[in-house]
Amino acid sequence: MTPNTDAGNDRRRAEEAVRAATAAYLEARDALEAAELDLRLGLVGSGHLQPAQERVEAAYAALQAAAEARDQVIARLVPAGGAGDAGGTAAGSEAGTPGGETGARDHPASVPLIRRDRLGYVIGPDVAPALVVDPGATVALETEDALSGRIRTARDQQSERLARFHAERDAGVIGPNPVTGPIFVRGAEPGDTLVVRIDHIDLDDQGVTRFRKALSPLGDLFAADRIKIVRVADGLVHWSERLRFPARPMVGVIGTAPALEALSSGRPGSHGGNMDCPEIAPGATVYLPVAVPGGLLFVGDCHAAMGDAEIGNTAIEARATVTLTVGLQKGRPAGFHWPRVETPEAIVVVAAGNPLDRTLQAAFRDLILWMEADYGWDRAEAYLLATQVADGRIGNSETIRAVMPKRYLIDRLPP
Repeated sequence: MTPNTDAGNDRRRAEEAVRAATAAYLEARDALEAAELDLRLGLVGSGHLQPAQERVEAAYAALQAAAEARDQVIARLVPAGGAGDAGGTAAGSEAGTPGGETGARDHPASVPLIRRDRLGYVIGPDVAPALVVDPGATVALETEDALSGRIRTARDQQSERLARFHAERDAGVIGPNPVTGPIFVRGAEPGDTLVVRIDHIDLDDQGVTRFRKALSPLGDLFAADRIKIVRVADGLVHWSERLRFPARPMVGVIGTAPALEALSSGRPGSHGGNMDCPEIAPGATVYLPVAVPGGLLFVGDCHAAMGDAEIGNTAIEARATVTLTVGLQKGRPAGFHWPRVETPEAIVVVAAGNPLDRTLQAAFRDLILWMEADYGWDRAEAYLLATQVADGRIGNSETIRAVMPKRYLIDRLPP
């Protein structure tokens, strides 16, 4: 057995230990929640909680110890300045530039990298963390395109291959919008807020868009499906020999795990998810609710460009490497019910659901409460101002953003 094989086995054993510790921690947390429910129902006394609480504390300590042990293994494999510098540990990931892989060409070795082989199609509380970090850590994630990388060449567009791909999608073998992660943030507890700054999106050099006649909202206009593969280079989407337009890199799916259920990564909600918000781009900060210990942050579905409403259901879908910094805010902001996005130019609330008129109201309700709490605006004045200068923009068929330019927030009018 070679030294490389020994090192690989050590790493696999360390990662398996972390996964086992994570499962034990989640099981202990579930038992504590059950005990708390029994207490609220009057089925047990308060003394019944102490053993469950102690079990959670012991399981959490075991998880931290396993993560630290894995840190030590990775430190032996990664040169100084590698994966450990961000304060976390990488499960199924490694620092550095993936050899020959597009979408991570300039990835710095000092930032831990979660590779795109850690993909899934759900955002949920029982998914084992791919990475454990301290608040303030900078992390890179490789993301797959929304079509799971299945349509990348002319050969992939042959009828037999497309039929197999569509059959797998329709049967649920693969889902929409694969996500990478999750990231477990130490100290994040239910009721807190993850503060995620998008530092950089390094796009692949090609993207794909399409519509399916049977599923498109305008499918009746067309005789057949259509797929288009485009080149992405020099900050432009090369649509054809004559037509090019600016690439606008964005993250389509970003969210935290709900407390009680696993949701499809294709669905948006109060946890975030498939928001398709073009403002979630480099320089933006996203505020997401923490519903489970560690928050469990998932990221995926990057776009090279997307128009409001994504009317054909598919943007310029592209592989990417997303570099982000994960912060933690204890507690929740006042009036926080839906994910928030802050850019240098605007504050944005993203609400989800149907009918969209109710979703529009929900987004603006939170926007007005945000203006009141953080910018000192009288609630009624904020409502009147939003009616004049804020925009309601459709993300996809289930999301609406309320967008208020910051330049109008400087005048804090009295009641």
